Amino acid sequence: MSEASPHPRAILTALPFAAAATLFAARLLPIRFEYVENELGIVSLATLERYPLQQETFWLFAAVALTALVTWALARWLVSRMPFGTAGLVGEGLGTLALLGALWLPPALGVCSAVLFAAALYLVMRGGAASQPDAPDPAPVRPVLARSVAVLVGASLLLALALTGDIFANAWSVAHGFSDESRVMRGFPFMGEIGQHLAWGNALRNGELHGKDFFCLYGPLYDLGLVGAWELFGRSIVVWDLYFSATRVVALTALLVLAGLLVERRALVLLLPFLVPWISLRSGWALIGLCFMLGWLRSRHWGMAAAAGVTAGISLLFSQEFGLAFALVAGLAFALHRAWRPAACFAGGAVLVILPLFGWYAAHDALLPMLQGIVGYPAYVMAGYAKLPFPALASRLPIEFADWGTRELFAYQIGYGVPAVCMSAALLVLPISKFDLRAPLASAARICAALRADPLRTVVLLLSIFGMLAFRTALGRSDLKHLLDPLPAAAVLLVVALDRLIAAARSGCVARPVAAWRVAALALLVFHVGFTAVPAPLRGLRATFATNVALWRNGRAPVGAPLVTQVARWVQLETEVGEPVLFLPNSGAYYYLTNRPAPIRFVMGHQIVTQAHRDEVLAELRANPPRTFVWDEGALRVDGLSDEQVFGQPLLDWLDDNYAEVKRFGPVSIQRHRGRSVLASPESDGI
Repeated sequence: MSEASPHPRAILTALPFAAAATLFAARLLPIRFEYVENELGIVSLATLERYPLQQETFWLFAAVALTALVTWALARWLVSRMPFGTAGLVGEGLGTLALLGALWLPPALGVCSAVLFAAALYLVMRGGAASQPDAPDPAPVRPVLARSVAVLVGASLLLALALTGDIFANAWSVAHGFSDESRVMRGFPFMGEIGQHLAWGNALRNGELHGKDFFCLYGPLYDLGLVGAWELFGRSIVVWDLYFSATRVVALTALLVLAGLLVERRALVLLLPFLVPWISLRSGWALIGLCFMLGWLRSRHWGMAAAAGVTAGISLLFSQEFGLAFALVAGLAFALHRAWRPAACFAGGAVLVILPLFGWYAAHDALLPMLQGIVGYPAYVMAGYAKLPFPALASRLPIEFADWGTRELFAYQIGYGVPAVCMSAALLVLPISKFDLRAPLASAARICAALRADPLRTVVLLLSIFGMLAFRTALGRSDLKHLLDPLPAAAVLLVVALDRLIAAARSGCVARPVAAWRVAALALLVFHVGFTAVPAPLRGLRATFATNVALWRNGRAPVGAPLVTQVARWVQLETEVGEPVLFLPNSGAYYYLTNRPAPIRFVMGHQIVTQAHRDEVLAELRANPPRTFVWDEGALRVDGLSDEQVFGQPLLDWLDDNYAEVKRFGPVSIQRHRGRSVLASPESDGI
């Protein structure tokens, strides 16, 4: 929308006042929540601290609704009174001061200052001019030349490779046949996080399937992609490393390309690495889909809609939560444009990906268990699985300088800042000040028409909604990694905002002092939300350069963990090929290292989520007890949860009653079932 139009200036003034009002409401309203025991038997840090799960959902939705409502009402009043030129700074400055007061001042002082700033706004705007006609919107930017897009993709790929320095070391390791023994590490990142995917990939190679034979965390394509990499380069840990690095490169390339398609000044894309520390392909597939959606909105070619559908199918099967968020926003775009044939092409593209995989799983009686896992895992997360207490909307207010940089304050900043950025972008691209309650249908039709006329504005709206939907994953487990997963969408929106500010200044739509003030306000927003706290792209580039120099000079030094290798070799020598072995509590990598199947569906104890799962595990072990059981006393207990809380006392008692130690490697106890004979050492199949 043109800066000569009153709408964006009214929104920029109304938004900080509305945000301040929402923060004051959260601090002053006597709303309290009580912890409700979940009926599934889920145990997490949040349940142990009796954290009320409904609190975060309420405040997130309440903050969005209240901020949007106040923004709309204030913008309606301001739209006919906003002065042009430098005088427009007054209202925006007053709103910014009101919001800063809400963040930094004690409640009473903050409320008083906000009331004073609101009164000053009323006095300034009371004598405003009558409603002024909107200037015609400038033609939207349409850099659609195939050559231009190809250059953008190529440049983005090179930058992504440079910022993902470990991909070169991983490629070197694959090329030089780096052994598994030289790559293993003792610790949860390898034994647990990486180990679970190694175990699942190994299970797939051995004919097992998600849901039916092992726990389904993400969509099946995540692990099938690893199996494909093993088919190309051979089964090894370093191939997993290369596969994971490649997914990060693809995801970062998608992020850079999407931003480049949405801005006029593509050099601004270089700001993204300073805002986003990492991005995974779980959300990256959705960003690729949004690129195709932008292509469809510009060209209206059915092929682009079909390509977006194919991407949606891959995204749904790669990471169900992000895939569903993308499918919903794509459906919104088709509904907005009443484009039913392109929507059918989109659906057809998704079915083209989903149907063969579903058919394969159905043929092996694994479709229903796999779907139950895909749906069940997010449901368990929403019910409290792996849940960390999430800060309430007013819990960290007022901000204290002494708290700056702490994990608690950072979680609060990102936790509410990312949805706030996404919602602000949505309110800016939607001319909500034109929505009139006296003529709701006609005014809504005008708003939809304005969106249909501008593909860039539509994609910004889709991206902002996607960012808010994707933030549900961060609410599930609000540690640093998961809080940063939805960050890319908000980062792109900030870069687009900066691009439009520069465009408005250069075109003369706004005075340069106004543009400079808004750039400063945008920087202040970035600072408060905490975008710059984690990313260190220059350090990453230096690391890439140093890694490549070291590889060229000396090759790659082995890591290795003798203890892990000793355990794996003993199990291979003392068990038969194909014989199930139980590894607990959180050492999934052993299933890969020993090439032995799990006797239960869970390769990590932390994935035994509910009481039904605990009962299932105990029943399976009683029915078919494995001859060998390996217990690692030094393995990480996620969030410090005790073994009794994770496994339940009946399972632990059964293990104690039925197994006796026959070998020990430091903290690792190898035990045999008391009622089953020890076989002679069978032929080893190699680690």
